[in-house]
Amino acid sequence: MLRPREIRRIDWILLATSGALSALGIAVLWGIVRWAPEWQSLPVRQTQWLAVSFGVLGVVVWLDYRVWKRWGYVAYAVAVMGLSLLFVLGHTENNATRWFRLGPVSVQPSEFAKVAFVLVVAARFANRAPRRWLSDILPAIALMAVPSALILRQPDLGTALLFVPTLFSMLYLAGAPRSKLAALAVAAAASIPLVWFQMGDAQRGRILGFLWPERDPFGTGWHVTRSVAATISGGVTGNGFSSGSPILLHRGFKAFNDFIFAAISHELGFVGAMATLLLFLVFFSRGAEIASRARDGYGRLVASGLLTMLGVQTLINLGMTIRLCPITGMTLPFVSQGGSSLVSCYVMAGLIVNVGMRQHPRLAPENPLETC
Repeated sequence: MLRPREIRRIDWILLATSGALSALGIAVLWGIVRWAPEWQSLPVRQTQWLAVSFGVLGVVVWLDYRVWKRWGYVAYAVAVMGLSLLFVLGHTENNATRWFRLGPVSVQPSEFAKVAFVLVVAARFANRAPRRWLSDILPAIALMAVPSALILRQPDLGTALLFVPTLFSMLYLAGAPRSKLAALAVAAAASIPLVWFQMGDAQRGRILGFLWPERDPFGTGWHVTRSVAATISGGVTGNGFSSGSPILLHRGFKAFNDFIFAAISHELGFVGAMATLLLFLVFFSRGAEIASRARDGYGRLVASGLLTMLGVQTLINLGMTIRLCPITGMTLPFVSQGGSSLVSCYVMAGLIVNVGMRQHPRLAPENPLETC
């Protein structure tokens, strides 16, 4: 049972901001599928996933986050097992094996592996700084490498790369020496050619399409140019609700998923785009304040790691929309269509809020189950 003082310390602004982003995504989704009968079930399904996300959010907020300091490794093991089973029981679509099909429902385990990774790294460095290569930093890299390699094999390069800046930021906040962080950065840069040769043709094509869209005008280059055109065509106030659906859905350009920010800009213009960015700014500023107030190392690392994961994903999605980075197939948190992505985002938001609401000295018992 939550205590009244804990409920009063819930960051309702952060939760309201995430809810507003999801509501905006569903509203735009209704607009862009209006002219496409084959996709008209998507807004209904996304609304159902939002209801599920709210239920999961309530459970995550109710359960003291410090419980995961003990059970984080179990969550990590389950996540790795799920990623491994994908190659035996997973559903393949568009040459990618990323989902389990459970009747009409698809579950993407990589979304929940991101949360498990943050929990296990935070537990590892909650009470000690990562100062030694063999006992601290290299084991953390191994914890990152296992899910990243499995996700890269699906293939899903964008999600796999999210683990790198997240680990780097958590090592920095945990007190890793700058010399070792610099060495890691150099090693990461040096491994880029190796990663390039491990990519599939489709992944390399996305990068080449980003650099030279005219080389593939009917493939990856088409999505790049269409996204930029849709983004800038809205002007100041946009073309109006459901005004550009035939354009946004033309020739496989699925604006309801990876490129939903382009749809927002097309239909709501610069005003709608800036309102979306303002909502994200409020969300991340409130989350950063929670992380900075955390009195225990575990809570600080959990909140910071999850914020980094969400922040990098947001920047990459916005960047690929306006051709600042290659297309990665990465969703815009809280906004894009996708059930697993939406649920995992609310799990992260719930954990961040959980850290903030339990920072008062009187609300920090030694046994974390006392607050459940």
